[in-house]
Amino acid sequence: MANPDFEEALSKALERQPKDVSYPEYKATEDFSLWLSGYLAKIRNAHGFKVTEDDKVKAEVVRSISGMLSVGSALDAYNRLEDPEKSDYNRLIAKLTEEFVD
Repeated sequence: MANPDFEEALSKALERQPKDVSYPEYKATEDFSLWLSGYLAKIRNAHGFKVTEDDKVKAEVVRSISGMLSVGSALDAYNRLEDPEKSDYNRLIAKLTEEFVD
């Protein structure tokens, strides 16, 4: 017998789970701005975020970007950031852009 409350709770729980975003890791030799724009699009698509849900997209970038940076100089640049920079999208992107753009 179907339980609508259970089905709704399960659906909401699944929506909150991190999604697998298939996108290549960023390498420090690449164009960071171009890579980031593609990553934002992939996140929006994978999570089903609407164009009005930029805050959710940015929050997902903050949560997941460390796993999308290639081991070496790209990840090292992220690891050198302070926690307040890692947890704020605008500060994070400004610092990484500064690091990767010559």
